[in-house]
Amino acid sequence: MMVTEAGTETNVAVLKPKVSGAVYRPHLDGLRAVAVYLVVLFHSGIDRALGGFVGVDVFFVLSGYLVTQLLLRDLVGTGGIRFSRFYSRRFRRLLPAAFVTLLVTAAVFSAVASPAEALNARGGFRASFLYSANWFFISKSQGYFGADAANNPVLHFWSLAVEEQFYLVWPLLLGGLFWATKRRADRQMLIVRVAVLAGGLASAGWALSQRTSNPSRSYFGTDARAYQLLAGALIALTPGIAVRLVPLGRRLNLVVLAALAALAVVASWIWHVDPIVRGIAVTVIAVVIIVTLEAAPGGVAKRLLSSGPIVYLGQISYGTYLWHWPVIVLAPRLMEMSPVSLAAVTFLLATGLASLSHQLWERPIRTSALLDRRPRAVIVAGLAISVIAGLVFIPAIVQSDSGSASPVVGDTSIGLTPIPDSVDWRATFNDGYKTPNKCQDTQFVICTIRRGSGKHLLLMGDSNADMLVGSFIKIAEQQDLTLSTAVMGGCPWQRDVYGLFPGEVQRACKKAKDLAYDSGIEKLDPDVIVVINSAGDEALVLPPPGENASPAGRMKHLQTSTTKSVKALAVGGRDLVVIEPMPLTPFDLKAPGGNSFVPPRFNPLTCLSKSRYLEACRYTSPIVPSPQELLERKLAGADENVFAADFDRLVCPFLPICDPVVAGIVVKWDGQHLARDYSMSLVPKITQYLDDNHLLGG
Repeated sequence: MMVTEAGTETNVAVLKPKVSGAVYRPHLDGLRAVAVYLVVLFHSGIDRALGGFVGVDVFFVLSGYLVTQLLLRDLVGTGGIRFSRFYSRRFRRLLPAAFVTLLVTAAVFSAVASPAEALNARGGFRASFLYSANWFFISKSQGYFGADAANNPVLHFWSLAVEEQFYLVWPLLLGGLFWATKRRADRQMLIVRVAVLAGGLASAGWALSQRTSNPSRSYFGTDARAYQLLAGALIALTPGIAVRLVPLGRRLNLVVLAALAALAVVASWIWHVDPIVRGIAVTVIAVVIIVTLEAAPGGVAKRLLSSGPIVYLGQISYGTYLWHWPVIVLAPRLMEMSPVSLAAVTFLLATGLASLSHQLWERPIRTSALLDRRPRAVIVAGLAISVIAGLVFIPAIVQSDSGSASPVVGDTSIGLTPIPDSVDWRATFNDGYKTPNKCQDTQFVICTIRRGSGKHLLLMGDSNADMLVGSFIKIAEQQDLTLSTAVMGGCPWQRDVYGLFPGEVQRACKKAKDLAYDSGIEKLDPDVIVVINSAGDEALVLPPPGENASPAGRMKHLQTSTTKSVKALAVGGRDLVVIEPMPLTPFDLKAPGGNSFVPPRFNPLTCLSKSRYLEACRYTSPIVPSPQELLERKLAGADENVFAADFDRLVCPFLPICDPVVAGIVVKWDGQHLARDYSMSLVPKITQYLDDNHLLGG
């Protein structure tokens, strides 16, 4: 069986001579345009497009469909896949636009970014040229929805890396499947389809299994995304589905409209599910859209998607996708923009740059007869260009000792303090805020790091607890204590409190805390529990469904849950130390990035990387206790086994003024977390606090 120019399934022997090309389907380019602008709306911060990232899922299904059709034409027409021709065309299609985008973005970003930001982004640029950006971001645990991702101008290359890895492997696998089943000609297509279906289901199952324990892997991983590409491949391998739908005639037009409406709902704020479940839903919707569009005789949706302007936007959608994210990252550095303004600017700039690239650069390379005759030379040149650009050009362009600098506003004669030569912001940046340990990947599951003969301490909380793990390991070693941890980024220690994070983080957090509060802590039976969260601002608290979501309602929920959780943890006379939230830097309303909920924070480390004087990187923190801190002190005053530890002056000795460097050590790794060396420097003072309150003795 084969796919003919009309997209129908028929006898190979009869139509084999016609398998030289395929009829162009403009509606598929129209679908590309819809997909790319959904992504643009999401990345611009439009609240009503909170699921717009599913445009990438549509791209994956389309790519699997169209590429498999190309490979099938080879298999039917020549009996095998012309690998050199296929790979050379992939290079000619993808590399030219990516090459220009990456180099231009690298040059502009390195000129306007701080040295610390440039250092952070350099690895991403390199990985993008080497088609491994998705695995790079997985290794950095840099979630797609995290604030740390917002300033990386090549984050979006993760999806291109997934596609390129698929293009590398899929022709080999498909060719191998056809070769292995060639003796079963009567059932060859059925066997191939079953194998592809099994692979897709396994990939989807893997993505679902990882979405709570390893959300970055489930979102970025090629293995966790393969089901979407294989879903498109399965459509191409089963063209008879569209044939059987043709008799439905105009009724298919209603199905197309309904499927497009479903896509709009899933891409909006209406449906509250995590990205993995949303991706599976969109895969099904995309399959329905593609099949019904191919079979439908016409209709409003098909005519609209096939209209000239929309088709052209779809033809340049690859370039639009490449350019839109750098525009979104860089444009707010020039002026303050609302999400709507940013979306409008991105539409214009990204589309204009994509059109220019398409006309002057990409199309001449794609249609070159000379390059078409030399596929092997194209492959060798493409690989060489990618490697050289990633390993030579990018390090030369994106240098951590260049970038923007703060203006000099004075000198030491008026009291400004030069940043000491001993302050190594690069080392601080590279060290991060976490101390490597065997429990760091347990995602809040209770884990024992060290066993000793003294008391048993349990450290609980979000990433602020994670930043103190190294300090408590040192204390446990010095005092011969047993130390266990239950920490997870974005997961507060209070049982019913959840931050504004994607759904899979919330579910993992709830599951782990339910287990800990219901049985885990009781079985562990620690002598002392130490808890800490980031600042308990009610704006960062997600109340349960149906509860008051106003600031007052959020604060009420936070305080109610805190009271209940303190009683649960301090049950039976167990000691509980509540470390009050440490000073945060103020929100940086002019900085790029952030999301629709929370703007980014001023980062003293980034400031140190580009400034000459320490005073330029100072910030202030409120000296008056917050309502949450007052509650924690009240709870401590009512129970002799509960302690409220105020460590603010350990972070900011001259509170409300906070210095970026104290005793020659950089204090903050970012706006929220202490640098690792500074956390370790606090060991004597934390130990003294615990000892003064008789929490270390027998």
